[in-house]
Amino acid sequence: MVSSVPVGEKLFIGDLNGHVGTSSTSFEGVHGGFGFRTRNQEGEEILNFALAYDMFIANTFFRKRKSHLVTFSSGQHTSQIDFVLLRKEDRHACLDCKVIPGECVVTQHKLVVADFRFKIRLQRNKHNKVTRTKWWKLKGDVAQTFKERVIEEGPWAEEGDANIMWRKMATCIQKIASEEFGLSQGNRREVKDTWWWNEDVQKAIKEKKDCYKRLHHDKCADNIDKYMIAKKFAKRAVSRARGQAYDDLYQRLDTKQGEKDIYRMAKIRERKTRDVNQVKCIKDEANQQLVKNEEIKNRWKEYFNKLFNGGNESSTIELDEPFDDNNRGFVRRIQEYEVKEALKRMKVGKAMGPDGGPWKNTNTMGYEDGDVSLDGQVVPKKDIFRYLGSMLQKEGDIDEDVSHRIKAGWLKWRQAAGVLYDPWVPHKLKGKFYRTAVRPAMLYGAKCWPTKIRHVQQLSVAEMCMLRWICGHTRRDRVRNDDVRERVGVAPIEEKLMQHRLRWFGHIQRRSEEAPVHIGIIRRLENVKRGRGRPTLTWTEAVKRDLKEWNIDKELAVDRKRWKSAIHVPEP
Repeated sequence: MVSSVPVGEKLFIGDLNGHVGTSSTSFEGVHGGFGFRTRNQEGEEILNFALAYDMFIANTFFRKRKSHLVTFSSGQHTSQIDFVLLRKEDRHACLDCKVIPGECVVTQHKLVVADFRFKIRLQRNKHNKVTRTKWWKLKGDVAQTFKERVIEEGPWAEEGDANIMWRKMATCIQKIASEEFGLSQGNRREVKDTWWWNEDVQKAIKEKKDCYKRLHHDKCADNIDKYMIAKKFAKRAVSRARGQAYDDLYQRLDTKQGEKDIYRMAKIRERKTRDVNQVKCIKDEANQQLVKNEEIKNRWKEYFNKLFNGGNESSTIELDEPFDDNNRGFVRRIQEYEVKEALKRMKVGKAMGPDGGPWKNTNTMGYEDGDVSLDGQVVPKKDIFRYLGSMLQKEGDIDEDVSHRIKAGWLKWRQAAGVLYDPWVPHKLKGKFYRTAVRPAMLYGAKCWPTKIRHVQQLSVAEMCMLRWICGHTRRDRVRNDDVRERVGVAPIEEKLMQHRLRWFGHIQRRSEEAPVHIGIIRRLENVKRGRGRPTLTWTEAVKRDLKEWNIDKELAVDRKRWKSAIHVPEP
């Protein structure tokens, strides 16, 4: 196990039961000479193990009092049986190792703590440079020149295959755009938080560095005082410049030109919360850790190659009886209509037949669900599955889809928490960010939902929780929902949900009956006997309910402008 660990990786071993004693005789370099009590056979094996693998016991290299050495205590008996082993090449990195007397990991065992200091080199991930056309220069005289060149040089002849024509046209446009607008270098933009840096801060930092250099050469009292004064002045300059820059930023957010800055702030603060230096590792077929990118890619390649291209081994079934003893006479298969007729002729209340079918099952006839297989592999059946951002259920309900969209909204909320929790950002601007980033995630696909009252309540509760946090309130503050919505400028989500549904209904009404969009509408059949209980709510019935509640005639949907004005829900 130890020999399989690569030499370049750090190795730490603990939880070894044995007494190594206080003497380091015959084990210099492994035992530091600061142990506890006498050595026993298990301790001898620990020392031999450390010597064989070029390791040392960190507990024995630091002089400590008895309470910082004892790792196990039971009544009047105390001993040191828990140790920390690591490679000798890391001896300089071990700063301290002792027992915390007041902390118990488990019953009778003390907590052993070791301090290490390692130098970690952060390597930037290499990325391929991807040059991009500077399309943002498409304005003014340059745009007019670009238009003239495209019309003059473009391959506009209608001949050949459509894909070939499109490819020629796209190549021509890209070539002209790269010549007129230019190409970027393809370097990755570095996110810097020193956008508030100015000349005063730069001068103060330079003066502090100069004082530090003089102090490094001559540590006299005068240089120490000058360095301390320069250090305080630099801190004040940085704090003053940063505060002034943020004040200007928050004041600019109240203006029309500064509304876009909130999205830039949200992206920057969301990047700071990412774990950039996360460790990627998987295991190979031998259960060994792989940490290098190339090895991880090869392992995934082998896995999918074996998964999709590997042959399926067919199993052989041994028959209990020889085939020659079976009856080879012709037997006609029982037809489906014969089974139906037999079930209809069976009388209710009779005893169970020889086939084991009780009489209650004769009242209903159904079809057994079949299996769907791809290349001999049966596709597993699921009552709920996700497709294109929506959760589809077997019975046609939307409970899981509503819950999934609420979770998606909270995910967007957490990504922008750095801005939405900022008390200096105006409430109206936070509300605009919520309307453009969070609410669309919650209402994705809602235009096709036949919502019930409980679904609307779930969405409304989630939205009000977010809006109250934007304003810094909770339900205990007893602030009315209308006041919170008025402060942030957000309309109720239940009204926006109805607007989405009616907008889609108007789109369907303006299409012809032969359009594919009419195929997905579920309609209830007339003059058909249904079972007991309330029928399932359909999307058409939900639309009728919305039209009745808002007192809108569905014939108005033919006129797009009037329909848009009728279903519009203004923000407060």
